[in-house]
Amino acid sequence: MRSRVALIAALVLLVILGPFATRIPCFSVEGLKEVAYWISYTQKLTSFIIWVVVIAYLATRKGINWKEVVLSAIALNVAVAALKCVFQSPRPIGVPASLCDIEGLGYPSGHSARAMWVALWIGYLYPQLRIPALIYAFLVGWSRIELCMHYPLDVVGGFLVGFIVFEFLRGSGGGRKVEGSQAQRGGSRGSAEGS
Repeated sequence: MRSRVALIAALVLLVILGPFATRIPCFSVEGLKEVAYWISYTQKLTSFIIWVVVIAYLATRKGINWKEVVLSAIALNVAVAALKCVFQSPRPIGVPASLCDIEGLGYPSGHSARAMWVALWIGYLYPQLRIPALIYAFLVGWSRIELCMHYPLDVVGGFLVGFIVFEFLRGSGGGRKVEGSQAQRGGSRGSAEGS
C-alpha cells in the first residue's frame, strides 16, 4: 500500500513540477566542469545500455528474469521521451527545441532518470549498496546542473520518472523471482529421483 501511495505521489509531483521546470536557474561551481562531464557521461544512452546488461545479469543471478530489467529500461526511455514531448521545456543553454526534438528539451532529465533507475535496481538487488547507489544518482543529477544542461527541476523530474518506472514495473511483475529457477528445478529433480 505504501508503495502505491509513493508511486501516485511521485506521479502527481512530476506533473505539477513540469510547468515550473525553468523557474530555478542552473548554477555551477568553478573548476568542477570536467568532473561533472565524466559523471554525466556514465548515463549517456550508450553507457546506459552497459548498465542494463550488467543489471540484467545481476538480476538473473538473484533469480529475477532478465527480461523484466530490459522491459523496464525500455519503458524508462520511452517515458522520458514522451514526457519531454508533452512538457516542451527548453534547456537552460537556450537550444531552440523544435517540436519533439528530444535532445533540445529539458524536462525531465533523461540522465537523471536513468541514474535513479540504475541506483534503485542496484539497491534492490544489493541492499548494502543502496546508499552508495543513490549518492551516485544524485551526483549524476548534480552533474547535469553543473554542466548547465538542465534546470534543477528537470533533474528532480528525471529522478521521479526513474522512481515511477522502477516502482511501477517492479510492483506489477518486475523484480519477482523467476518461477522454477535453477535452484528450484535442481531441488525438485533430486527429490523426484530419490523417490
